[in-house]
Amino acid sequence: MRPLTVIERTARAHDFARIGQILAEQGAVGIVVGYPLNDDGTAGPQARQTARYARRLAQAVSVPVMLWDERLSTFEADDLRRDARRVGHNRRPAASDAVAAAVILQGYLDAVQRARGATDASAL
Repeated sequence: MRPLTVIERTARAHDFARIGQILAEQGAVGIVVGYPLNDDGTAGPQARQTARYARRLAQAVSVPVMLWDERLSTFEADDLRRDARRVGHNRRPAASDAVAAAVILQGYLDAVQRARGATDASAL
């Protein structure tokens, strides 16, 4: 998985319109929003602000919007970028936020796949 783009925040209406455009172009079926929980799993001020933003986004788009725990995603993204540089994939370094977003999305997709596997296995 690779980052698609980074949207620099401007005004909410403009941002949501751009997100809607990307959804349509990519045929996306959902949005995963990084949820910045505290290390102990509680929702601090930034997490509450993110949840409010996600609720507003959900009202503006026609696909589900899911919050996903983003703890440690930046550290994992930095590790991935360092590994890529070590093996010579440094032609166009990605922004940390974009790589972290890809890590968050991959974590969500992996969890969904594990849940489906558990469901499939229990059906046998």
